[in-house]
Amino acid sequence: MESLHRVETLISGLHHQQKQSTQICQELKRSQSYIPKKVSVFRSLRPIDSIQ
Repeated sequence: MESLHRVETLISGLHHQQKQSTQICQELKRSQSYIPKKVSVFRSLRPIDSIQ
């Protein structure tokens, strides 16, 4: 019986990891959509640096 309980906890642990990894993927996608905005801001700041 104890071995069955171990397997169940292992499976639930794996399921939790899977949930976390999908959450991480979603956050990565959000940050990727953020990046272009930051890059455009940096590009707009660059000409000022090149003038000085």
